[in-house]
Amino acid sequence: MAIKQQNKETLKNYIKLHDGIEIDTATCLDVQIKRLHEYKQQLLNALCILELYFEIKEGKLQDFYPTTFLFGAKAAP
Repeated sequence: MAIKQQNKETLKNYIKLHDGIEIDTATCLDVQIKRLHEYKQQLLNALCILELYFEIKEGKLQDFYPTTFLFGAKAAP
């Protein structure tokens, strides 16, 4: 667990340095980095995030563990 937390801190520092965005390392990290295809897993993951957002906003989802979603992609040919 200590190594996992150290890796989260390293990623947090990298993102802060390169993108200026502060992330909370106490959250679960959901990271997806691969070629970007609009019809593949990235779209399904984005739709899942939207569904989670709407359920939390409407009060239907009470026991959701805080999660940080990170996407990184290179355009497919």
